Amino acid sequence: MAHYILTGAGFSRNWGGWLANEVFEYLLGCQEVADSAPLRTLLWRHQRINGFESALAEVQRAYVLNPNEHLDALRGLQAAIERMFSHMNQHLFTRAWEFHQDRERSITGFLAAST
Repeated sequence: MAHYILTGAGFSRNWGGWLANEVFEYLLGCQEVADSAPLRTLLWRHQRINGFESALAEVQRAYVLNPNEHLDALRGLQAAIERMFSHMNQHLFTRAWEFHQDRERSITGFLAAST
């Protein structure tokens, strides 16, 4: 059976991962969002609810109901979110992910054993 590590929001913070407010600011600065008043308004509306995830869900629901009208918003928000995760991942891959020096209790050892 495969092993999984489940983490909550903020888990990666110790290694430079972004918190919700930093993700929000990043997305507002993305060209797709900066150039779209509806996307900016959407992100602001969802900022304190469930963040970009609920904003994306709203755009996805709107797209299902009317694809022609909401395709650009869906593509724009998805592109901004993908780029945000790509930048965060690039940063996180350069970090050491260890809590403990004992190989038996290390994250690297755990992940290697689960493959």
